[in-house]
Amino acid sequence: MTTIVMATIFASCTVSLRTAQEPAQACLLALRTGTLVEDPRSGLGVRDVTGEVTPVTWPFGYSTRLDFGGLALVDENGAVVAHVGDTVELGGGGDDFWIACGLTPLE
Repeated sequence: MTTIVMATIFASCTVSLRTAQEPAQACLLALRTGTLVEDPRSGLGVRDVTGEVTPVTWPFGYSTRLDFGGLALVDENGAVVAHVGDTVELGGGGDDFWIACGLTPLE
């Protein structure tokens, strides 16, 4: 019974992500490093060492799910690439929203 309840809880706990409308044809070459955090503007963002959170437009097909490691960022193939609280590097660039092209977990 506990397993069924936990599975139901996990299945319903996601965060809506701001994502690209289609796969990227090109990528900006800047790099941002920080901690993956929840952000009301984009679902998940990156907090830098000063505490500033940058909202992110995630690549096409990315999503979130809750697993035993916490809230996970999931790529277009369904693989977990990072969890909230992980230190990450994001390739990409942008002004109001960071347009992410790739993510590397650093922990």
